[in-house]
This record gives sequence, C-alpha cells and structure tokens, in this order.
Amino acid sequence: MGRGDGNCKLLEVGGITFHTTHFAWPVHERPWDYWRFSEEGLKVLFSPPLGFETIKAGLFAPLRMHLDNVEGQEALAMQPGFGGVAILAKKVAPVNLEKIKWDVTLEEMLGLSSHYPMP
Repeated sequence: MGRGDGNCKLLEVGGITFHTTHFAWPVHERPWDYWRFSEEGLKVLFSPPLGFETIKAGLFAPLRMHLDNVEGQEALAMQPGFGGVAILAKKVAPVNLEKIKWDVTLEEMLGLSSHYPMP
C-alpha cells in the first residue's frame, strides 16, 4: 500500500460508511467553508476521486452561540450554529491515485517540532 492511500482502501467497494463530528460554529462563506468539518468539507473528504458517493450529508443539533465578550461580534452572536455534522457515503470505486497526489512528507510541511513524542 502506498503512502497516504490506506484509509481509502480499508472499505471495500459497495461498503457504506457513516462519520459524525463536531461543528459548533455558525455557518459562513457557504459552500467554501471546507475545513471546519462542515457538510461541504466532509463531501470533499469522501469525494468521487477517493471512490465515494455521498448518500446524505448535513448539519444537526441547531444551537445559538453565547459569547462571553460580544463587543465587535454582535452579528456573530445572533447567527444560528450547529453542534454536529455527519455524512453517509458509499464506496463506489477504488481510490484514483492519479487524481490524488501529495508529493511532500509531513516532516517537510510541519517540521520535526510538531511530532509527539519528539523523535
């Protein structure tokens, strides 16, 4: 198994996967808010180039934020938020490694100081 492709190969074609995680922040800049575990972000992580088809994805557990200091953040405090996000996806094809390339190591990106425990 090549570097970085293990997670996409664990589930056999035809298998179903369900993932849920926290969200807990108001939605903004839809649909480009990918990296806060939004439903759009999960769709990218379980995308066709990785061999997945989204069955359903969405936010759940509506909430309102209570900010201790709202000075300058009044609009944010009034926005609806969500406590969680989930995706149900089906593995429809093997990962296409020609479409997914990561040509650097984590050490090149983050350096050795980000490791725990230190090497």
